[in-house]
Amino acid sequence: VERGLLKIGDKLRDINKSFKTDYNLDALDFLKKFDDNSVDGILFDPPYSTHQIVKSYDGFGKMREFSRYTIEIKRIIKNNGCCISFGWNTNGMPYEMKIDGIKHKTGFNKVKKEILIIPHGGCHNDTLVTVDQKIIEKDLFNND
Repeated sequence: VERGLLKIGDKLRDINKSFKTDYNLDALDFLKKFDDNSVDGILFDPPYSTHQIVKSYDGFGKMREFSRYTIEIKRIIKNNGCCISFGWNTNGMPYEMKIDGIKHKTGFNKVKKEILIIPHGGCHNDTLVTVDQKIIEKDLFNND
C-alpha cells in the first residue's frame, strides 16, 4: 500500500494531484466540506514535522496550527464517533483547548483514549497511534 492510499472509508484525500483520490486538496479544506456531526470516524495522519513534509510527501502540505484541525474534527464527528490519530506523541485529540484565550471542551473524553505503539526498528521513530472517542455529556457545565 502506498503512502496515503489505504482506503478504509468512502472518501480518499491527498493533496498531491498525481495520486488517484476522491479529493486533491489540503486536509483542512477537506474537513470543511463535511456537515456537522456527519461522520462516524476520522483517520488523522498529519505530517509529524516539516522534515517529513519534504522527505515523505514531496514537499506537499504545510504545518498548521493543530487547533484548526481539532475544531473541524470536533464539528464533523458524530457523538460516540472516534478519531484515530498518528504521530510522534500521544496527544491525540485534546479534552480542552483555548481559542482566542477562552477554554472550550472538545468533547473528546480522555477516559476513552487508547494508545498503540508501532515500532519501525533501527534508527526510525516509532509511530504512536491514539484513538479518542467523542462523548458529549449534556450538563450545566458543558460550554458546547
